[in-house]
Amino acid sequence: MLAYGRAAVAVVTLAQLEHENEAAAVDFVDRSGTKDLPKQMRRLFRGRLEEDRFLQMDAAVTRFKEISEKRHHLIHGEWWFDVFDGGHLVVRKVRRGKIEHLLDVTPSVLEDWTQSLEDIADELDEVWYSVDAVRSKPTDEELIQLQNWLDQEDADNDSL
Repeated sequence: MLAYGRAAVAVVTLAQLEHENEAAAVDFVDRSGTKDLPKQMRRLFRGRLEEDRFLQMDAAVTRFKEISEKRHHLIHGEWWFDVFDGGHLVVRKVRRGKIEHLLDVTPSVLEDWTQSLEDIADELDEVWYSVDAVRSKPTDEELIQLQNWLDQEDADNDSL
């Protein structure tokens, strides 16, 4: 599930906007855990993103959490082929003495997860680019310096 890795990197990259370096952002995401990641990301970015970007980030991270939990159960759950229902793969676990059916796994389900994770990564990248573009925007002073430099270059070229 390479798409999972891409989405996880997009979460870390976005979190890095509010942390001093990548290691701190990775630590933040790890400490948040999948279950609390949406809440922690909302806390981190509340008031720091435009409202539409904040909502976009929140929805994407919430969907990431949901797929991450399913992925966790797929990896760590009991795989059982339901011979009574066409032999398809079922992931289940035993909780409090009862078997709990978690999910049916089919190639189309995995494809849906992959596409959703790709979409999540794209949305988080879009939020990151919008914030980075604003933060990277030159100041008025930098623009004046650039214009003065360009004017000087034009004057030097005219004198040749």
